[in-house]
Amino acid sequence: MDFWKADDAVKETADELIEKYRPELQGANITYIFKEKAGKKGEKLTIATAKKVSPKDNVAHSFKGKPDIDFIIEIGNDAWQELNEDQRKAVLLHELCHCAFQSKGEDGEAEPTIVPHEVEEFSYVIEHFGCYTHDIQKFVDKAIEAKKSEK
Repeated sequence: MDFWKADDAVKETADELIEKYRPELQGANITYIFKEKAGKKGEKLTIATAKKVSPKDNVAHSFKGKPDIDFIIEIGNDAWQELNEDQRKAVLLHELCHCAFQSKGEDGEAEPTIVPHEVEEFSYVIEHFGCYTHDIQKFVDKAIEAKKSEK
């Protein structure tokens, strides 16, 4: 499978999204790359993924051993080409929501970390038991709010 750096338009769009929605990521060193095909988990398409770059990998792949990259966002080019501009922004924002910095250690220095999804649930369970946790209820409320604002 081939990989290549994403074009400037991807980074520019991501920078706009960071400025508007994720200002805490300003100054983060994020590399955007394409791969030939989007991944799959079972039958579900995974258009993009966000990964924290480990200190070891950073040293191994950087100039003069200086850590360079905080995160890599990897995008399946085949799926990306099928998306409109708003869908592309949504995919990028989704991946940027996985990226964060967390204070660790005695010095309190912020380190890159990957944030998991807020909700992982089956619609079948919600169908039968409703919004049985606060996280699920909050997610559903936000979805209803967004749907109402589309009209």
